Amino acid sequence: MRSSRKILTMIRATFALLVLLSCAGFAGGADQDHDGLSDEFEQNLLAKFAPVFHVSANDCAGLPAEFMPDSVQPVAAAANGTIYGQVFRRGPYIEIHYYHLWAKDCGSLGHTLDAEHVSGLLSAGDTSKALYWFAAAHQATVCELNSGSSAAALHAEEHGPDVWISEGKHASFLTSDLCGRGCGADTCKLTKRLEPSRIINIGEPGAPMNGAIWVNSTAWPMASKMTTDFDASRLAALQASGGELVLFRPSPSTQAVISAAGAGPRYTAGALDTAGNHTDSALDSAERHTRKSLAASRRSVINFLRGGKEKSASK
Repeated sequence: MRSSRKILTMIRATFALLVLLSCAGFAGGADQDHDGLSDEFEQNLLAKFAPVFHVSANDCAGLPAEFMPDSVQPVAAAANGTIYGQVFRRGPYIEIHYYHLWAKDCGSLGHTLDAEHVSGLLSAGDTSKALYWFAAAHQATVCELNSGSSAAALHAEEHGPDVWISEGKHASFLTSDLCGRGCGADTCKLTKRLEPSRIINIGEPGAPMNGAIWVNSTAWPMASKMTTDFDASRLAALQASGGELVLFRPSPSTQAVISAAGAGPRYTAGALDTAGNHTDSALDSAERHTRKSLAASRRSVINFLRGGKEKSASK
C-alpha cells in the first residue's frame, strides 16, 4: 500500500514538473534555433508581448519592411509593417527582442537599410509578466539615447509597451517626450499606430529561422543587436531606479554641444565633423585674436619706451 502511494506521488511530481517545464518552454516541440526554447513557446511570447509601435504617417520609408527569406544579403521585399522577433535565455531570465527593419534611413546622412529594435526581460520562472523594457535609439553613436524602465512603471507587465519611432531616423523611444532629446533632431509627430502584418521569429545569429540568414550580413549591424540589452551594469541601474525611466547615453553635454552647433540632423560622423569644424573655427578665431592682442601690446610697449627716452632727453 505504501509503495503504491509512493509510486503515485512520484508520478504526480513528475507530471507537475513536466507541466512546469512545458509552460516555461523548455520541453517538447520543435526548437529550430537550438536555444532550449520551443518554437511554439517563443512565438506565443512574441505575440503576447508585442509592443504598440507609433510610426510617422509621413515617413519616407513608409512602414517597416519584410525581407526576402533565404537571401544572404538583406533585400527589402515590401514595406508592409512586418516585425521580426527573437527569444532567448539569459541566466535566470528570458529576453525577447522586437526588430522594426527599414529599407532606408531618411536622415540628412541617409543610407539604405536600417535595423532598430526594442527588447524586454522576463523571469524564466514566470513568463506571464515582463520585468523590464529597453528601447534603442541611435545605438552605438554619439547621439545615442537608449532608454529603459520597469515594466510596471510603463503599465506593460502583461503586454508590450507603447513605443514611439522617430520619423526618418527610426529611433525607438519609451515615451514620446524623449523623442526631441539627445542630439535634438528626432521628431515623433503625426504618428499612427502600426498594425504589424506579421511577427516573424528570426531565431539566433548562428541558427536563423524562417529564412532570416540575412541577419549575419555585414551590410548592416543586425547581428550585433541580437545580443543582450540587459548586461549586469544596465540591469543594476534599472533595479536601482525605483521605477524611474533610465537613460543610457554618452555625455549629455557632448550631445548638447552637437545640438547647439546645429549638427543634430546630421548625427554620428557628420555631427562629430560639424562639431569639430565649429571647434576648429573657434580655435582659429581665438588664435587670430591672441596674435593681434600680442602685436598691439608689443607696439604699446615700444611706444611707451620710446616716449620715455624722448622725455628723458628733453630734460
